[in-house]
Amino acid sequence: MSNEVEKKSYEKGNSVTKYLEENVSSRIYNKYKILNEKVGIDTLGKCNKEYLEYSLLDRNFPRPLLTVLGINYLVDNVEDMIVDDEALLISVISQKLRDSYAIIDDVIDGDEIKFNHDTLPVAFSKILERNELGNSLAILYGLKCFNSLFMLKNGRYITENNRKRIIELITKVTNSTIESEMLAIHLQTVNIFNLKTECILEMYRNNAAEYCFVFPYVLGLLSKNANKETIDETGELLKGIGVLSQIMDDILGLFPLHVEDDKNTISDLLSLKRTYVLVDFYDYIKKTEIKKMLEKNNCTIDEAKSIRFEMLKSGYLSYLAQEIKTKAIKLQDKVKMLSIGNVSKKYLIELLENRIINNCESVINIYVEK
Repeated sequence: MSNEVEKKSYEKGNSVTKYLEENVSSRIYNKYKILNEKVGIDTLGKCNKEYLEYSLLDRNFPRPLLTVLGINYLVDNVEDMIVDDEALLISVISQKLRDSYAIIDDVIDGDEIKFNHDTLPVAFSKILERNELGNSLAILYGLKCFNSLFMLKNGRYITENNRKRIIELITKVTNSTIESEMLAIHLQTVNIFNLKTECILEMYRNNAAEYCFVFPYVLGLLSKNANKETIDETGELLKGIGVLSQIMDDILGLFPLHVEDDKNTISDLLSLKRTYVLVDFYDYIKKTEIKKMLEKNNCTIDEAKSIRFEMLKSGYLSYLAQEIKTKAIKLQDKVKMLSIGNVSKKYLIELLENRIINNCESVINIYVEK
């Protein structure tokens, strides 16, 4: 790894994730902070400051870390990773793409809190003292983030051939994400008894799984001219991780007090958003009164409490968590077969352990305690 900053040594058997968060995330933070210090226009000083704070909330920067790992995809020893200015500049492309989608998604979904902080639409509405202006301005910031991607890809380290491939990748993931968001809006108009979980899973594969997991790592692979087989097999596995992660987000939204996460919100349940968990639970539950609640367009706080109670009482939540845990363990085995270095393998195995398996065990324990 580059000697630009003092770093802690890595001892064999320790967490690769922890090592990277301690030694690389802070450098990504500094690079991203500099890039984001001037995003809006001067007359929106307070809003610019709010965006800067928002953009730096997730200090571990998991998506840029995936890109750094993709750049170092053949490395077996974490201390042999190259994390120079080139790697850092390429890595923040992943975060810019994420910010662009996340900001606009918060407007669409009406989310108010992320990482124990106001979302940008809410923060801007407070500053401007008008909700509709806050939403409009947040969308414009999201678009400006997206536009900046085309400046970043012109970085001096990116070759002409790779620049073309990066544009193609951005175009692909953007189309996939937008079409999935359109589908999600359409599904809100479809009665839940007409929906199948397969439709929801495909939507997850083409949305968050693409831009949160596949895009960052493949971006790194492209910058190092990895072969198509490596890109395809790794991308497919990362889609699998992304889908399980999205289902875990569904659970977090329903039971925010019981699972460790900074994105807690019950807004999805109150609006009866057509998530995998809700559609799957509709097929699972037999009680007519609960089915009728789920068939509505939205529900009250009391109805939301009834739905959550039945998820626990019926055993559904424990059943789902065990199913997701089993799939995550199978993906860990598949990671070991990938044509990538040991550092990437260990990171992905730890990601599944920390993000999916441990949270599933927490959910299973809720049911045991009940």
